[in-house]
Amino acid sequence: MNSSRLQLVNLLAGKSILETIFVGTLAVVMWLNAFPPTFHGWGEAVNSQAIAGWAVNSGSPWERVEVQLFVDGNLYGSQVADYHGPTLLRPDGPKTNGMAITSRLRN
Repeated sequence: MNSSRLQLVNLLAGKSILETIFVGTLAVVMWLNAFPPTFHGWGEAVNSQAIAGWAVNSGSPWERVEVQLFVDGNLYGSQVADYHGPTLLRPDGPKTNGMAITSRLRN
């Protein structure tokens, strides 16, 4: 009777480990699908009402990226990064990944 109980405990422990590995793998795959690590960009405040910079999806560099500006959880502006600027000269991709979001920013 003791050995059957030990086998059951070992079986349940093994099942729990496999379920944990499965759920962890599923979570990582879903996270990478929702937030691909191919987005890169930079932004800086131009003045108190504008932020400028660039954004690119390295996985698809010719695709335009929508940039949204959130401050303290509030959406202050949104724009597609399709501005052409001299600082965006890249030999390996598009030259039109710039963006400038103009909005009233609070201090």
